[in-house]
Amino acid sequence: MKYSLLIDKAAEQDIADTISWYNEQQHGLGNEYLEELKSALERLRENPLLFRIRYRNTRMVLLKRFPFFAHFYVDQEKKVVTILSVLYAGREPQLWLDRTMKREQENEKISGKRKIEPEQDQNLEI
Repeated sequence: MKYSLLIDKAAEQDIADTISWYNEQQHGLGNEYLEELKSALERLRENPLLFRIRYRNTRMVLLKRFPFFAHFYVDQEKKVVTILSVLYAGREPQLWLDRTMKREQENEKISGKRKIEPEQDQNLEI
């Protein structure tokens, strides 16, 4: 059974910013980045536990073509993967660490996140 995805608003902004930046570098490159991200998120939906825990209960998946990590945590009981951030791999880790701490302080509230069910189309609209 596939997991559902929740994408935090901050992660949505990360994605939108990166798409814009890549499109400024080369027309259409942002769309290629988005397709690669969708592929990585689909791998997460299939089996998110394949990716090791990096900090507290936060895991990371590296995009294959672009140097970005999607930082996420898994609720095995509810079968939900929550994407906290999608950040450049060379970036200072404090940002995703802060988001991890914030998530813990919010006690895993769902508000402010968009849920994508397993049977839904995987078109991320950013």
